[in-house]
Parts: sequence; structure tokens; C-alpha cells
Amino acid sequence: MKSSEVAPRYPSPGTAWLLVSLLTIAYVVSFVDRYILSLLVEPIKADLGLTDFQIGLLLGPAFGIFYATMGLPIARVADLTSRKRIVSLGAACWSVATVGCGLARTFSGLFAARVMVGVGESSLSPAAYSMVSDLFPRHRMAKPMGVIAGGIFAGAGLAYMAGGHLIEWAHGLGGISLPGIGAELPVQIPTNAGVARVQGLGAELSYAANGNRL
Repeated sequence: MKSSEVAPRYPSPGTAWLLVSLLTIAYVVSFVDRYILSLLVEPIKADLGLTDFQIGLLLGPAFGIFYATMGLPIARVADLTSRKRIVSLGAACWSVATVGCGLARTFSGLFAARVMVGVGESSLSPAAYSMVSDLFPRHRMAKPMGVIAGGIFAGAGLAYMAGGHLIEWAHGLGGISLPGIGAELPVQIPTNAGVARVQGLGAELSYAANGNRL
């Protein structure tokens, strides 16, 4: 190594793995939000009077197109600014949008909410992968990347397993009246506490980063 080169400095293993754990939790939550709608296809069709084609648009293009295209500009922003802030804002966006999916009363409203879920979730991968590259030396990145990748499949499995039980529980409650919103059917009740959860995630990321440019 040349004398002018400076060896990269990495955070302590405890801090690094704490951030990996938080990012993995973020992936689990994002995939629960992404897949939960597929469990509600028939109730949504009946409640909103949607066709199979409209359901296909909601499950496919409404999410996928914007998830794929918005990741590029967000990755560029991640190169220029705080990545933990991008993760926090993106998680807030997709969580609020998931709540919007639960409260939507029209196809257009549900479509717009699904678009915002895709936009919010597109922020996670560029920022997360960039953060991990600053947490570990190159020869030690395989394990943390494997842990984060496991969160993807854990989230998908959790969406189908726990989501089904949660939906059964919501149906058992019947209609619920929400202050300022009115009566809601079980299928319209959001299935996660988005904003509170994201505020906690953002705080933990900020605390764990503590002095690192993340």
C-alpha cells in the first residue's frame, strides 16, 4: 500500500451488526407490506367492485414499475446525502402508503397508494447495500449480505403466515368506527402501525450510526 493511501476505518463489530439487524428488520417489514395485498384479492374485488385486470395492475405495474425506476435516482441521492435518512424517509413513505391502501375506497386511490409503496420501498436497497459496504471489509461482506437477503424471504413468509391470521382476526371484529374516518370494513383496516414503527427505526439507525456517515 502506498504511503499516501489511508486504510479505511470501519465501525466496531457490535455497531456494524446492529445496523445490519435493523436493515434486515426493515426488509422484513417492507416485504410484509408488499405481499399482504395478495391475501386480500377476493375481498378487495368484492368491496371495491374491481375486475381481474384491475387487480393485476395493482399487484404488478402499480408497484413494480415505480419500484424499478425510482431506485436509480434514489441511488444517486444516496451517493450524495445521508443514507440513514433515505432509509427512514423511504420506510415512512411505504408505511403511510400501506395505511392508505387499507383506507382506499376506489381503484384510483388504491392504485396511487400502491405506487407510493413501490416508491418508498425502492429507497431501501440502494441505501442499505451502500451502508453495508462501509460497515465491513470487502472479504467479510458475504455474511451480512446473506443476513439481509434472508430478511427478504422472511418477510414474504411472514406476510402469508401472520397476515392470514391477522385478517381472520380483523374479520372477527366486524365493522370498526375510526375517529375522523368513519366505519371501516375489516378488509379496509390497515395491517401495520406504519408511522410509529418507522419513527422507531429511524431513531435506532441514527443512534447506531453515531458519528459514521450513514
